[in-house]
Parts: sequence; structure tokens; C-alpha cells
Amino acid sequence: MLDNKTPADPETRYGIVKTQLGGRAFNVKDFGASPEGNATSVIRRLEPRARAGDGRASYEIYLKISQCLPLMGPGGGARSALDAKSEEECRDIPLEYLAARSDWLRLGAEQGHLGAQLVFVADPEQALGGIQEVFKNPDVVVEYKRQTMEYLGSAAGRGSIDALLAFGNAYQVGLMTEQNN
Repeated sequence: MLDNKTPADPETRYGIVKTQLGGRAFNVKDFGASPEGNATSVIRRLEPRARAGDGRASYEIYLKISQCLPLMGPGGGARSALDAKSEEECRDIPLEYLAARSDWLRLGAEQGHLGAQLVFVADPEQALGGIQEVFKNPDVVVEYKRQTMEYLGSAAGRGSIDALLAFGNAYQVGLMTEQNN
């Protein structure tokens, strides 16, 4: 039984804002925001929950790292792309946290978080950890395709019109799976 503070819709609990289209069908309007606070502290606080199976915690780690990603620019030159608040929150984030961004996205998707699944599907370079990873390990592409179809099926089954359209497109084009009109 849910208390009055817990939304009945699981995606709302996960920070996802949806536009209902009728019945179970919806479009994702907002994929959630990066948690407030010092990046290192936020990640350390969320990590035990994420490792224990909390998809929202994994996805929020991914979002926080994404907020700080401009720090990875050559020589820190990309810092100017950060606003003052992000600069303060991201100042001391270790490089290994930044490098693990795609791992947290992948984990959140595996844990069933709708936002993580849809971002995973929509941005293969992010999900695969960059084009360099594809060249180092081409098998990741085969696994990515399998996971993409699994996540699209899961999200479409929950009512995501975005996922349903991408699922149909995957079969029509035949890039992620065997072509089947």
C-alpha cells in the first residue's frame, strides 16, 4: 500500500515526467534532473543504493556525472561550459567517476529505470562508452543491439510511445535487429 507521499505511477517516483496520451500510452516530457549538491558526495551517497539494485540511484549518478562531464575537456578548457553552480558542485569530482558515466547508464537501464533505458537506446555512443570502445571491443555492439531491443520492448510494454515508435523503426530499418516490416 502506498502512502500519500508516494506517487502511484512508478515513473513519477523515478523522477520521470510524462504526458499521458490516453490509456497507458505516454510520451516522456522530462527525463529527470541531476541531484543537487557536491558531485562526489552525491555519488558516494547514491552508490550503495545503486549497487543494491536501485535503478533511480544509478540513473541519478549518471545524470550527476553528465552534469560534470565538461570537466573532461583537454586541460580543463571546457570548464567555461559549466555554469557557476555546476562548477562548484563538480570541482572535486575524480576523473574515474567521469570515466564511469556509461557504466552507470547501463546499470540503470539493466535495473529497469525507464529514463536510463530510453537514453541508452537513443544515444549508442554514450551507452557504449564512446567510439573507442567499439573499436577495442566490437562485441559490445552485438550486446548493445540485444539490450536495445530488450529495453525498447520493456518501455513500450509500459506505455512509452517513444519506445514503441523506435521499436517499430528498428524492425523496419533492420539495423538493431533482423528487418521485419
